[in-house]
Amino acid sequence: MSRARTDRPAALPEAGVAQPRTRERLQVAVLLMIVLAGVAWTHWPALRCQALAFDDTQYLRDNLLVRNPSWNSAWRFLSEVLAPSTVEGYYQPLTMISLMLNVAAGGSEANRTPFQATNLALHLANTGLLLILLYLLFENAWAAAVAALLFGVHPLTVEPIPWLSERKSTLSTLFALGAMVVYVRYTRRPHGTSYAALLVLYVLGLMAKPTVIGLPLMLLLMDVWPLRRIGPAGPTSAPRPGRTPRGEAVAARISLRKAILEKAPLLAIAGASAIITYVSQARTSAAVLPTESSWTRVLLVVAHNIVFYLGKILWPANLTSHYPVPEPLTLAQPAVLAGVVGTVVLMLALLVSLRWTRGPLVCWLIFFVAILPTMGIIGFTNAIAADKYVYFPAVGLLMLLAAGLSHVLQKAGANRWAIANVAVLALMLAGAEAVGVRRYLVHWRDTEALCRRILQFAPNAGIAHMELSIELGEQGRLAESLEHAREAARLYPAYAKAQYNLGLALTMNDRLDEAIGAYALAVNLNPGYWGARYNLATALLLRNRPAEAILHLRAAVDLNPLHAETYYLLGYALEQTGQYREAAVAYERTISLNPHDEESRQRLAEVRSRL
Repeated sequence: MSRARTDRPAALPEAGVAQPRTRERLQVAVLLMIVLAGVAWTHWPALRCQALAFDDTQYLRDNLLVRNPSWNSAWRFLSEVLAPSTVEGYYQPLTMISLMLNVAAGGSEANRTPFQATNLALHLANTGLLLILLYLLFENAWAAAVAALLFGVHPLTVEPIPWLSERKSTLSTLFALGAMVVYVRYTRRPHGTSYAALLVLYVLGLMAKPTVIGLPLMLLLMDVWPLRRIGPAGPTSAPRPGRTPRGEAVAARISLRKAILEKAPLLAIAGASAIITYVSQARTSAAVLPTESSWTRVLLVVAHNIVFYLGKILWPANLTSHYPVPEPLTLAQPAVLAGVVGTVVLMLALLVSLRWTRGPLVCWLIFFVAILPTMGIIGFTNAIAADKYVYFPAVGLLMLLAAGLSHVLQKAGANRWAIANVAVLALMLAGAEAVGVRRYLVHWRDTEALCRRILQFAPNAGIAHMELSIELGEQGRLAESLEHAREAARLYPAYAKAQYNLGLALTMNDRLDEAIGAYALAVNLNPGYWGARYNLATALLLRNRPAEAILHLRAAVDLNPLHAETYYLLGYALEQTGQYREAAVAYERTISLNPHDEESRQRLAEVRSRL
């Protein structure tokens, strides 16, 4: 690579610096409206989807704070920084508050349209922000519009719209893209207000979903290309500070040291977010550090995922919501071997491209930095990859696409035939993507269809068996429900939720003694699992074992002090064991949480009469 030179003319266009004229602004506005209309039409069927995906139950059905909108609920979401009480996962208060606001607007499990409409609106906003960002960088409205359209109608963007809990992906991307737009403007007109806006948007993005943590490094890479604020000077470097004939301020060149110092506040925020995210994830669910796993395994996962994601981007076929880890995870596995070979070839190609331009390598690094938190280095899921993880990172690859299109269109000049060919090709690709979106949305029509789609490609996906069991149970197909619950518990013997779900299925099939065993195992696996303790206590009471039930009910009220029914059961169990004074206190607490509970009032009067 010693022959590579950064001072020769770049093959790809660099960031533009000129103020758009009125005609150009109108062109951008018209193209923006056309793109958004196409994206909205493509994803519109998502508003009719009725599937509840994996996390949706804890984000909506079982989430008392989301289902009871109030200032207190919002404060709980914001204040539970290191140990969120209503979700098994990291700190994400803005996502939870936004879902709560959807409930306040009439959203519910029976009426999911408000949630999906909000997700679609956010996706449209993200598509629009992406178009604006690419236009600011390359000053070619058509190139920016084509790239934004191909993003907006890509089948990999389906998941964040019908999937209720993936509000975190669309919302965090909104703030992150907004921060990138503000940053580009800041580099041309440095001002404290712009930088403050950048910091605020970054914090908001992290509070929606912390996987946008890599934004500071992404901005630093953008300084190298396409902004060209740092790096060797040459004919293709950014102009000197000043103004162009159209009045737009030009970004000044700065040293690498100054560029890093400029990002210091962002990096400090990123460090704090990383700590909060890991601690909150570890306390509420699970998180596996690289040191707890073989580094060889980590590298194989990363190599596999690099090729996997690029393959899905280029050929989005056989999409599903769960991609299991290929076993064995060794070079003997064809998918893993293809990942390693493909990654090596890709790296070599990117290094060779430096002979002409830094664009491909930098854009790839932007993509990689953005997707790194979900690459499997820190384990927090039993899947090896997911479509939703590409949603924000795609901005890096789209920069390269927009730059390439801009270069082609500039070369074409007034050649209408060449421009028409580009337009036809873009429309054909967008049309094919739109067809893919519509076909994939069919599998989101209901929960059973979604789960069976997953099992079609991954028969041993325990999470799909578990969710299908819940759905079949609600349909009254109890024998089938129990069958899938047993399979999920077999596949995930150390997963508390799988054992808990087995307990539910056994209970519905009137196999209470077996259910008690399943609930007890869930509690042993996760002592902080409120639902498991509550249902175990209920089953114990049904088997006339109140003393044992009291132990779990006391723990349950500590875990969820706002659930009135738990206090009622505790009062009942205490009453059965002759502890009338404590039973009265429990019933009083029940009534304070649910003033309309007449049965609790009657039992309170009865225990008071025995004091």
